[in-house]
This record gives sequence, C-alpha cells and structure tokens, in this order.
Amino acid sequence: MESIEIIKILFEVKDVFGKLIRTTNTYWNKIFLVKHKELNIEKKKVIETIENPDEIRVSIQDKYIFLFYKKLEKII
Repeated sequence: MESIEIIKILFEVKDVFGKLIRTTNTYWNKIFLVKHKELNIEKKKVIETIENPDEIRVSIQDKYIFLFYKKLEKII
C-alpha cells in the first residue's frame, strides 16, 4: 500500500479576478529558498499583493500566468 502525503495549506486567498490562490508550505519554501532567495517578505505582504496589487503583468513564458506586483517600503 502506498503512503499518501498530507498536503498542508499555508494560506488561501482570492485574487482581484476572484480566483482562489492556494499555497502549501512546501511551495512557499520552494519560492523563497530556491526560486527567489533575494526576497525577504512576510506572508501577510504576499497575501495583500494578491488581493490588491499595484500592477498585474502576464508572464512572457506562459500567457496563463499572471504576475502580481506591489510597491513595498524598504526596511533598512
């Protein structure tokens, strides 16, 4: 019998288009430990950006992927 991995949802939020965005702990770690090591941002700010972005762009690599941007204050 195969074991079933339990997926733990870190957060769920609706974007400005009404689409439900769901992120797991595993994917969150992949984003911030592998893909975007340079980012130092709280989960709260990511959620705020998804809910209320300053700008949305379509990915060059995949027209079905939207990139959400929000200007954040730099903490020194």
